[in-house]
Amino acid sequence: MFITNLPTDDPSARMRILRTLESLGCSVVREGVYIFPLAAESLQSLTRLAEHVDRKSTRLNSSHR
Repeated sequence: MFITNLPTDDPSARMRILRTLESLGCSVVREGVYIFPLAAESLQSLTRLAEHVDRKSTRLNSSHR
């Protein structure tokens, strides 16, 4: 399961993240909650995506202070 708050201030980043989740075979449970197929390559890709979302979120939060 992947739970996240996707960036709302950057629509293009949000769409890239959503398209990546879709390409990994993730299914939406509800907004911000996704389930994904249990495979090593999916887990590696999802880990990289989570790191990207975290970096993006940190940058957006820092710019609004």
